Amino acid sequence: MSSALNMNQTMRLFKQISKQLFSFGTRTLESNGHMLTQKYIRKFFQKSRNWSVYNDVSYQQTPHGMKKFTNIVATYKPDYTIPSNNIKKQKIIFGAHYDSKLVDGKGIIGATDALVPVVMIMVLAKVFEKFASDYFGNLNLQCVFFDGEESLEEWTETDSLYGSRHLCELWDKRNKLKDINLLINLDLIGASGAEFYNYQVHYDSQTDGTFNKLSLSEKRLRLNRRLKTHENRVFFVNAIPNVDSGADDCTPFFKKGVPILHLIPLHFPEVWHTHEDNEDILDHDEIYDILYILKYFMVHHIFNFPSNPLIKPPTES
Repeated sequence: MSSALNMNQTMRLFKQISKQLFSFGTRTLESNGHMLTQKYIRKFFQKSRNWSVYNDVSYQQTPHGMKKFTNIVATYKPDYTIPSNNIKKQKIIFGAHYDSKLVDGKGIIGATDALVPVVMIMVLAKVFEKFASDYFGNLNLQCVFFDGEESLEEWTETDSLYGSRHLCELWDKRNKLKDINLLINLDLIGASGAEFYNYQVHYDSQTDGTFNKLSLSEKRLRLNRRLKTHENRVFFVNAIPNVDSGADDCTPFFKKGVPILHLIPLHFPEVWHTHEDNEDILDHDEIYDILYILKYFMVHHIFNFPSNPLIKPPTES
């Protein structure tokens, strides 16, 4: 097995993908950047024989008339065949929306909302692929890039979450929701000062321990001086907020009983839903640290290294 991407390689890949996506401009529904982003994400996964990719397309009525929405679903396909030993496969989904908001008649870039989360998931997929080449287990990873998270006018239950509502309904009809062990939804990441709280107590105690593992991952990396931000900086605050995290693409799934982990800052970035939410406001040290924590969490808590003897030690440089 080739070693997993170290953090230098990880950040190079992050910058390569984000540079390309930023070059497409706004990703508002039906814009050129929206279509180019779709194509780029699909091509990224189609380059590897280990991923199957399909579009979940729907046509829905909106305040702006009938519109087309396209979710992109990438599923990892291992090279090996898992023996028929009656072990139930664990399905983990990473999700983020790739569309951006129309503000004052003009599309915003949406660096935090949600270009950076999309890129993070694409990078984590590559990390997963590196480890999975030697992973003989029962883990099934999907990456879902939702379309139509943003409302076209004012946010309502019907003018928002177009793609996620459709996909959730479709999978519910096909009896697929019961197979999802965890949906991890990333949003509003990339600006300075993001703090993630344990919202899961407002949702489902099943995933309460998962947030604790993220917090432990951060503490471990901080203790070993792997993170770039100040030693007192805490991203994953293991405390209970007095509010839930608000509606997002994970909401339809949660309502159907799917365990969720909502990674969204308690306090939204100041640039949220403004034209200032662009590449200039990104804090690259914080992005580095959050991505490192998510990578460590994936390797040590999803792959269960080092307790799993079939996983070689990751490169943590």
